[in-house]
Amino acid sequence: MSPRGGGSTETLYHPLPVRRLLLAGLVCLSTLLAATPAGAATGVIAQGRPWHYWLAFVFVISAAAVLVVALPVGYYLRVWRLRHRGR
Repeated sequence: MSPRGGGSTETLYHPLPVRRLLLAGLVCLSTLLAATPAGAATGVIAQGRPWHYWLAFVFVISAAAVLVVALPVGYYLRVWRLRHRGR
């Protein structure tokens, strides 16, 4: 029997993106841990802001937009809409 169930309604195959979620979490955690010493260097921060300090805000807002908007829309288009077709 194939892993996709072979047409049987009892053995449906629903792959969970566990590996992708784990990888994304590890990347975020390692980035945060790698940036911690730079944030602790108060001498650099106390000297004033460089011209490119605003890029951090752009990156944070765009990452939040991906999490809040792009992931749910992608889930709807690729998973939910196809599962509930014809109901």
